[in-house]
Amino acid sequence: MSSRLHESCAVAVLSCALLSAPAWAGDISRASAVRFYTVCASCHEAECSGRLSFRTEAAAAQGHMERYLGPLAWIDVEELFALLRHTKERCDYYPVSATLPPDRRWQAGDLAGWHVARGIGYFLPLGDLAPGPYRLQLAFASKAQGHLKVSGKRFEPVADEALCPQQQADIAFVVTDRGAHYLTVTGQSQLVEVTLHPAGR
Repeated sequence: MSSRLHESCAVAVLSCALLSAPAWAGDISRASAVRFYTVCASCHEAECSGRLSFRTEAAAAQGHMERYLGPLAWIDVEELFALLRHTKERCDYYPVSATLPPDRRWQAGDLAGWHVARGIGYFLPLGDLAPGPYRLQLAFASKAQGHLKVSGKRFEPVADEALCPQQQADIAFVVTDRGAHYLTVTGQSQLVEVTLHPAGR
């Protein structure tokens, strides 16, 4: 069986696992949100249907999750499964609680809690953005190669850029619809600063 067919089957199994599971009643931890949106969402954000009928529980998806994320505690499995369910039912980001730093300038300490433990990746809520042009500036600890995406609440990308090997990145993008926006970065180096401001400032 080809690797492409293996991947298709894995996604199908995980999608079927979403049928008839009980709703998640607790708050999703930041750690689970970062894992989901840096590793899982690139495949599963395109699967939202606006409706679901569930057949099995989170346990059916645990093996698939651990294939990509490594060993998981049961609470992590439940939270990741709840995020997948939210994505498929609501077709938007889960409302993760986040405090914005002054002037939307995140230092290394601010970014530490938004970093995925396995590999190098960041998921960072940027807050509510009004329509208009913006500049996003990133500083890395060393020359970074990877990928950057800024998305609106319903996963619509407003910036989607490959990162060339460099320690600084300067990305321009335009917001057309006011609302919450999110930054996802995957790469090979630690982020030490992120700055977001309207273009021209």
